[in-house]
Amino acid sequence: MRIVNLRRRLLPDYAVIPAVLWVVGQVLSFYATRFVCAWIYGGYENFFDLSTKIDSLIPLSANWIYIYVLTYPFWLVSFVWIAWEGKEMCCKAFAADFLGKIACAIIFIALPSYMIRPEVQTEGPATWLLNFIYIADSPDNLFPSMHCSVSYFAARYVLRCRKIPNWYKIISVVMAVLVFFSVVLVKQHLFVDILGGIAIAEICTQLSDRLKLYKLYFKLDLGKYYERKVKEIS
Repeated sequence: MRIVNLRRRLLPDYAVIPAVLWVVGQVLSFYATRFVCAWIYGGYENFFDLSTKIDSLIPLSANWIYIYVLTYPFWLVSFVWIAWEGKEMCCKAFAADFLGKIACAIIFIALPSYMIRPEVQTEGPATWLLNFIYIADSPDNLFPSMHCSVSYFAARYVLRCRKIPNWYKIISVVMAVLVFFSVVLVKQHLFVDILGGIAIAEICTQLSDRLKLYKLYFKLDLGKYYERKVKEIS
């Protein structure tokens, strides 16, 4: 029970399973699809190169890797804060984001894309971090950019929350825009990937709201499980 109480300081009961599904969806949509694409298409020679003239005009800027990496704590803080807004808003945000992950996974398989990364010439902490990201993350599953889609979801739902202060709402919007810039400036994505990520996020937000998919998450409330256990004990 002590562990449960500690966890409740971070997330309310109703947000636990949606948060777990958020992580599972992220892993499956981004990494599992690579195995599927490798099995269906083989090597990159059968993938699509969606680069345009705009991408050739965008220079590599290794220092933007810091923004790129800070995206992950930005997601964490934003979705935790959204979760504390209330059960309905929490379920809406996580349901829309999960739908977005499904949409991205389908596109990754139906339209596998890749890019040719430039060689990193300079040295320093930013370059070392950039090279580590290059090694850890292969240049595929580009369109749409999940970095951009999840950042858009985070900022969009933060703006819908009444309990979150205005200063963080401003930070979330600024951070999302910086993420959009970072993905192309560190050559992790192409320009069209940004547009795809934003479009997928907005379409899935509207679709989730209209179909009321968030109501499916209402049943995934650990609080009901704990209440039942307490009744059984008593």
